[in-house]
Amino acid sequence: MNLLRRKSIDRDEYVAGDRFARWFALAHLDPLKAADMARPFVDGGGKIPELSSRNAAARIEIARAIRYVGGLDSPGGSCLWHALGLQQSLRKWCEEQPRAARNIKGNGATSVLIMTLGLLARMPWKGPYE
Repeated sequence: MNLLRRKSIDRDEYVAGDRFARWFALAHLDPLKAADMARPFVDGGGKIPELSSRNAAARIEIARAIRYVGGLDSPGGSCLWHALGLQQSLRKWCEEQPRAARNIKGNGATSVLIMTLGLLARMPWKGPYE
């Protein structure tokens, strides 16, 4: 939202980033977190939850978007996954990059995000709730 307010990105790029974040949340690709031990134990009957068709479709859309911007190993794909998908800060994303790509700092990380959103805005797709 800050990038849109500063006019670093346009409305289409903002919508593309929001669309990616919504698909990512629907796909349940975020890492598992520990259970709250203060909650009472409730047996779910031993069933393993399966992905719904919407969750599976969301995973396909996320994979398409990542491929569209160059793959998960590209700076753009990695930035999308970590910054928009996992909601990490750009600073943390830069710190977690492999040693060869660690030279991306501050404004460079913002530039990667802006260029990636520009690519994503040109991708022909719809969001999960559109």
